[in-house]
Amino acid sequence: MTAKDPQASIRKLQQGGEELFQSPHDLEPSVPQGLSDAVMKAMSFDPKQRYQTTQDMSAAIIGGPSKQVGYPHVVVLGKKCRVKKDMQIGREHKSCDKRCSKNGYKHPPEIGIVDSELYLSKHHAKLSKDGTGQCWIEDLGSLNGTAMSHDGGKSFRPIPEYKRQPLSDGDIVALVYKAGKGPYMTIAFKAS
Repeated sequence: MTAKDPQASIRKLQQGGEELFQSPHDLEPSVPQGLSDAVMKAMSFDPKQRYQTTQDMSAAIIGGPSKQVGYPHVVVLGKKCRVKKDMQIGREHKSCDKRCSKNGYKHPPEIGIVDSELYLSKHHAKLSKDGTGQCWIEDLGSLNGTAMSHDGGKSFRPIPEYKRQPLSDGDIVALVYKAGKGPYMTIAFKAS
């Protein structure tokens, strides 16, 4: 974009990591300001400051509006899903069979994820929002576990089965988690 080595525009941060201190527009005034701003946001050291979906970044680059789903929401495979009162997350399936019914489930999850490896349970976890607006995650006795991270995915803590855990802005939830192997699939929670 600028035909200049970006290393000269990067500085080390005291808390670790690096950040750009000169934007592409600062280095090359012919780079449009909007595009320069999009690059700066995409390269932010703090993951919470970056674009949460490719659609958001694309809209910023072309100057169009991003689709607003409101808060709270989760980002699942690059798509935003608003958290409603009770929502299940699980492996995509068109209708519940006898095994689902035996476990008390009558309909497929609201957030169905295609998982050809079959690590994700059909009814894996439940997202919920209570009357105060607090959101929760609960593992539904999944075969391969669920875990939570409060530090942007650097470390995970397994969630006990059938014990709902409060969600905070920026939490990362690992759907399918094994100690020693780490997360298989993650979703991000955004409260605001």
